[in-house]
Amino acid sequence: MLDFIFYFISRQITQQEFTDMAWQGIVSSPDVAKENKHQIVETEHLMKVLLEQKNGLARRIFSKVGVDNTRLLEATDKFIQRQPKVIYYSFISFRAY
Repeated sequence: MLDFIFYFISRQITQQEFTDMAWQGIVSSPDVAKENKHQIVETEHLMKVLLEQKNGLARRIFSKVGVDNTRLLEATDKFIQRQPKVIYYSFISFRAY
C-alpha cells in the first residue's frame, strides 16, 4: 500500500493527464495567488480560475447540483481576500556625495 501512495506522491503530473481547460486552470492558479500577494498556491486559487471558465466543467457540475456559480465565485473571492498577504518592502538608500 505504501508503494502505491508513494507512486502518486512522487510522480510528476503532465499536461496530457488533463483537459485543456483544466490544465489552463492549473497553470493560471499561481497568477491568482500572486495577484492576491499569496506565497503559496492553494486550492482556492484553482477554484477561482475554474469558476471563471464560463464553459468549464466545474461550472457545469456545480450548476447540475443546484449551486449558484456566481455566488460561489463571490464566496471564493471573499475567502481569498481574507487570507494573509505577503508584503515585501524594498529599501533603497541614496547618498549624496
